[in-house]
Amino acid sequence: GSCAGSNWTVCNKNSDAVSNTTQAWLGIEFESAQAVKCMKLKQSEINSASYAKEMQPLACAEGVPPTTAAGLFAWDPHQSCQSMELVYPSSPTLSGKLSVVTDTSCATDPAEFIKYEVAVLAKQSSGDNALSDPTYTCFCKQQARSNMAGFMTPPWSSKEEELCSDWSMDMALTYAKLLGSVFAITILNELLLVLYKHFIAWERLTTVTEVAKSQLWKLFLAQFVNTGLLIFLVNAEIKDYPGILSIIQALSIGQGSYYDITGQWFTVLGTTLVITILIEVCTSTLMPILESTVIHRIKHRYYRKTKVTQDALNEAYMRPEWNLSLRLAQTLNVIFCVVMYSGGMPVLYFVGALYCLGAYWMDKWCLLKGSCRPPAYKQDVVRMAVVMLPLAAFLHTAVTGWAFGNQVLLPSEWSRLKPLAEQVFGITESEYDSVTEAYRMGVADGITLDWVKARFLDFAREAAWPQLLVFLASCIYYIVYYLWALVLKPFLSPFTFLVREWVLNQVKKWTAGRDLPIPDPDNKNMMCWTDAVEEMKTKGVVASYRLSKNPNYHAAYKALAHTANLVKRGSNPPTPATTNSSRWWGRSLGSGRQSTTSGSECDKDLRDTGRSTGSVTATDAPVV
Repeated sequence: GSCAGSNWTVCNKNSDAVSNTTQAWLGIEFESAQAVKCMKLKQSEINSASYAKEMQPLACAEGVPPTTAAGLFAWDPHQSCQSMELVYPSSPTLSGKLSVVTDTSCATDPAEFIKYEVAVLAKQSSGDNALSDPTYTCFCKQQARSNMAGFMTPPWSSKEEELCSDWSMDMALTYAKLLGSVFAITILNELLLVLYKHFIAWERLTTVTEVAKSQLWKLFLAQFVNTGLLIFLVNAEIKDYPGILSIIQALSIGQGSYYDITGQWFTVLGTTLVITILIEVCTSTLMPILESTVIHRIKHRYYRKTKVTQDALNEAYMRPEWNLSLRLAQTLNVIFCVVMYSGGMPVLYFVGALYCLGAYWMDKWCLLKGSCRPPAYKQDVVRMAVVMLPLAAFLHTAVTGWAFGNQVLLPSEWSRLKPLAEQVFGITESEYDSVTEAYRMGVADGITLDWVKARFLDFAREAAWPQLLVFLASCIYYIVYYLWALVLKPFLSPFTFLVREWVLNQVKKWTAGRDLPIPDPDNKNMMCWTDAVEEMKTKGVVASYRLSKNPNYHAAYKALAHTANLVKRGSNPPTPATTNSSRWWGRSLGSGRQSTTSGSECDKDLRDTGRSTGSVTATDAPVV
C-alpha cells in the first residue's frame, strides 16, 4: 500500500495512515511475507531541510506489531523486530537504491542487548539455518557473556538457555574442533621434523652447512603451510578453481564457509590462529630445554648400566645436539605467522615480542649449558633465513590491506590511488559496484575471480592505501628478482660484468691524483699482516688469540705458564694424566717467544691470527 502525510506515519495493507508525531519510524505491512533486499523512498520536498539522513530498517513478523492505532502510537519496533544495517539516503528527496542487509554487529552494552522476542522471531524465520542468523547468534552470545560455561552446559533451565540450546551445542563442537586442530598441527609439525631428517639423508650432502640449509627451507615451508596457511585455505569458500588446481578440491581446500575477512572470521579462525601460534611458541622454546634437563638425565640413568661399548656410552652421556636449522625454521614460522596476521589481530605483536624474549634467553641457556658443542657452520644458513624475511612483509601487506579495505569492518572513502588500482587490478568502479552489490544482496557468494578483483580494488581506500603502495612495490621487486635470477642472469651476466669493470675503471681514473678511497673489490691493495697489527695496536685492539697478548687474560696466562715451569723442573710431580695435560698447555702457550717463518714480511706470525686452526666462518665441518 501507499499513503502520505506531513508527519511520520504507519501504513497498513489497506493504506490507512496513522499519524505518529512522537516516534520517528515508518511502517509498511505487506499482504504476505517478503524477502526484502533493497528499497527506495521519496521524502517530502516541503520538509527537505529536515529530511532523514540516516535510517535503520526493521523486519517484523506477522502478529508482532499492535493492531490498533493507540497501540501503534506507543509501540517501539526496536524492542520486538529484527534490526538491519543502517541506510543513508543519497539526497533530501530521492534516496536512490538502498540495500537491506541484516545487521551483523553485536552490542556489548546490556542496555542495547537483543530482546528475547526478537531472537525467537529470528530463529523462526531462519528455520534450519538459525545458526547462520546473526540476530539469533548475537542474542546467545550476549546471554552467555556473564557465565558462558553455565549458560552452555545442559540441563538448560531458563527460556533463554533453552532457546540457545542449538547454539550452545554448536559452540561446544566448534571449540572441540579448534583444540583438536591445534594439537593436530603441533603433532604434525613434530612428525615433519622426523621425516625430513630421513629424507635429507638421501640427498648425500657433504657438509653440515648444506644439510642445515636443506633442512631450513623444507622445515620452514612445511610448518608455515601447516600452521599459517592451511587453516586459512580449508575454511575459505572458493568457487572458481583454475583447471590446474582442481585436484586440491580432494584435500577439502576451499570447501569452507568464509569468502571474506569478517568479524565472525576473526572470532573463529582468528582465535584458532592465535592459540596455534601460542602453542607453537611454547613447544619450540621449551622442548629443547626439556630435552636437555629431563630427557637427557632419564636417558643417562637408563643406559649407563646397559651399554657396554665405548661408542654406546659416549652416545648415552653426550648431551643433545642444538639443531640450528630447526630453531631457525621454527623462529621463521612464528615470525611469518605473527607478521602476516598482525594487521587485523594486533595482539599477535605481543605474542611475537614474548616469543623473541623467551627464545633469546632459552636458546642461549640451551646452547651454552644444555647442548653438545655444535659443528662449524658457515654464515650461509643464517643468511638464507634473513633473505626470507622480506616475504613476511609482503604477506603482511596483502592480508592487512584485505582487512582494512573491508567496508563492513572499516568503511572509508576512495583515495587518490583509485585510478591506479583500477588499471593494475583490471576492474572499474562500476564493475566493482555491481560485484559487491551482488554479494550484499546474497545473489553471489564464495571466492571468485571478480570478487578477488573487487576486494583488491578496496586497497585504494583511505584506510588501506599505504598497504597498496607497499604491496605493489613488493610485487615489482619479486617479479624483477626472480625474472633476473631464473631467466636473464645466464644471458646478461657478461654484460653486467663489463659494465661493472667499466664503472670501476672510470672511478679509478677520476680519483687518480686525489686523496680519495678507491674501490678494491678483489682486495688487490690489501694491507699486509704486520702493518695491520701495528694499526690495531695504535687503536687499542688486541691483535692475537694468544693469552699472553691479551691483557684481560694475562693473569691466567701467568698461572698456566708457572704450572708448566713447575712440571718441567720436576717439582710436585703430578699424575701421568695431569703431566700430559700440563705439557700440552705449556707447548700451546709457550713462554712468549715469537717464531717467524721464511718469506716476505707479510708472511710473519701467521700463527697469531688463528688461521692455523681454522675459524667458524672460513671452514665447514664435514657430515659424519
